[in-house]
Amino acid sequence: MTATAAGNQVILQNNRGQVQRVALKELLLSDRAQLIPEQTGPSATNVEQIASVVLSRLHPDERRRILERAEHVREVLTGIPLR
Repeated sequence: MTATAAGNQVILQNNRGQVQRVALKELLLSDRAQLIPEQTGPSATNVEQIASVVLSRLHPDERRRILERAEHVREVLTGIPLR
C-alpha cells in the first residue's frame, strides 16, 4: 500500500506476475475483489450473529445478569469499582 496525492493505492500482482496499481477505495468497493484472511476469525459472511444482535434478544433478567458480570470484569481489569 502506498499513499499518493490521489489517495491510498495498493500494488497488486496476479498469479502470472503482472503488476497493477489500484486505488484502495476502488478495490474495497469492487465486486471483483475479495479479501482472503491469513488467519481464521469473524467474517461478514459468518452464519453466527454478532454480539449486539444476540444480546438484544435476551430477556430483561438475562440482560441484567450479563451487565452485572460485565461490571465485575471491568472492575477486575481496571481496579475501579463502578458503583
